[in-house]
Amino acid sequence: GDWDALLHAGRGETPLAGWDYDVSGTFIRETQDQQTTDILIDRLQKALNGFGGASCTGNVAGAGGCMYYNPFSNAYAGNPALQLTNPGYVSANANSPAVVGWLLLGEPLALHHLVGGALILSGVGLVVAGKRGR
Repeated sequence: GDWDALLHAGRGETPLAGWDYDVSGTFIRETQDQQTTDILIDRLQKALNGFGGASCTGNVAGAGGCMYYNPFSNAYAGNPALQLTNPGYVSANANSPAVVGWLLLGEPLALHHLVGGALILSGVGLVVAGKRGR
C-alpha cells in the first residue's frame, strides 16, 4: 500500500487586541493492497450443474467451455497445510484451476481518506463592570 499526507498549520494574531489563533489541517490518503475473497453463489450453482467457467457458452453441461466443480474430497490430492495426502483422491475428479478461479471474487483495493482540522482561539476575556439597578 501507499499513503500521502498533507499537514498545514498556522499561528497569528487577530485584529482583536489580546486574541491569538492557531489553525491546523490534516489530509491523509491511504491505499491498501488487500484481498478479500469470497465465492459467488450464482457461479457456484452453475459450476455444480456443469456450467462453470469464464468461457462457458454452451447449453450442454461440461461441454462448450463449460466445466463442473467437484466439492467433494475426491477432488483434492491432500491437505497442504498439514502436509497430508488424501487416499480417496481421484485425479480425474480434480477441479480445474480455471473453474476455481472463476468461482472466486476478490476485491483487491481499498481506498481511505481522512480529513481533520482544528481552530483554536485564545485570549483575554472581557470583564464588564457596572452598577446594578433596582
